[in-house]
Amino acid sequence: MGGRREQTITLADGRRLGFAEAGDTEGAPLLGFHGTPDSRLLFTAAGYDEALRDVGVRFVGVDRPGYGLSDPKPGRGHADWPADVTALADALGLDRFAVLGYSRGGRYALSCASLIPDRLTGVGVLSAAGSPDMPGFYRSYPRRVRMELAFARRAPALWTRLTNSNVRRAAKRPGAVLTPFRLLLTCPADRAILASDARDLANSVMEAGRQGPESWRMDETNQRDPLDFDLDAVTLPVKVWHGTADQLVPIAQARHLAGRLASAELIELPNVGHLHTPERIAGIARELTQTSG
Repeated sequence: MGGRREQTITLADGRRLGFAEAGDTEGAPLLGFHGTPDSRLLFTAAGYDEALRDVGVRFVGVDRPGYGLSDPKPGRGHADWPADVTALADALGLDRFAVLGYSRGGRYALSCASLIPDRLTGVGVLSAAGSPDMPGFYRSYPRRVRMELAFARRAPALWTRLTNSNVRRAAKRPGAVLTPFRLLLTCPADRAILASDARDLANSVMEAGRQGPESWRMDETNQRDPLDFDLDAVTLPVKVWHGTADQLVPIAQARHLAGRLASAELIELPNVGHLHTPERIAGIARELTQTSG
């Protein structure tokens, strides 16, 4: 990895914030927030770079604190994220920009919509974890996902030891890090992407554990915790994209979230799972940036 994929800025408190760029360097800016476990490398590999360049979008994938190149921030919450995002935008010379939160990153996009709306030109969430105030939120997850979340919460030391071991093993055989995903993401659409993009997906997941998995575990364990920002303060239009065949985050969460927000549009993607092709990401990026205010 190098060039546009190994970049950092230094924040006011001395922490580094890592990011990677893809697409058109002079294009409409879109900041992307990864899932868990994932990193800035999500949607910035060569295929995405080309597709995003074709639609004239400058995509900036950002590592959350403790992931990839970003230094940890003990005790951080969703509400801390907009300040980091604002600092990065200022460093890049971006006055206004769109945001896209994928999977676990959806809540971080919504925190920006709540707390820095004047900086945003568009807000999107894709295959995103919903609001914990949804009735039956935790039970809506598949049993295997509930077991993983419970393991991270109830046995943190053992979870950390096993996760570290898996990341080290994946350094020698990158595809091994995708084994849990292959067990869960079995719909035809996800199987096809796991087969065709295995190397890029594995690189992004391994990068999540570059500094150890503690921030990754934190994101796993606070799924059900109340949000630390006001979801009712999100009055900007939000586009909610979600696959009908998503086996990791059930579409029921997206339907509830779209109804929970003041101004949301739910776009259901038929027969689409949790993973996404460069062409789909480019289409979403174009829609978010070209229809923004």
